[in-house]
Amino acid sequence: GVGAAAELSEADTFTVFEHILRMAQLEVERWGGQLVLVSLPDWPAVSAGARGDRDQRVLDLAARLGLPVIDCLPPFVAQGAAADARAPAFVASKAHYNARGHRLVADQVLESLAPMR
Repeated sequence: GVGAAAELSEADTFTVFEHILRMAQLEVERWGGQLVLVSLPDWPAVSAGARGDRDQRVLDLAARLGLPVIDCLPPFVAQGAAADARAPAFVASKAHYNARGHRLVADQVLESLAPMR
């Protein structure tokens, strides 16, 4: 229909994402800045204590582009060995962070950015 986006394969979507990251990186460098990627874990990654293949592909891409990455998975995993100990950082549906989860992310970002200043 009108305005409907064409369906892209995961490979095509990743290619578009890489292009967007490269464009953003060039633009930020043109301003004299440095683009930093913040990796926000979803519930499956947090509950398993490990990132999935797609997340790893994004981190590998960031490494190829020379982008620093702030990995927010470790603070969630540090909440405890069992997935139940990590659940309080998410709302009941496990689709979004709650205040505790946002605090974990904020602390990780601030701690990681401090040496970059």
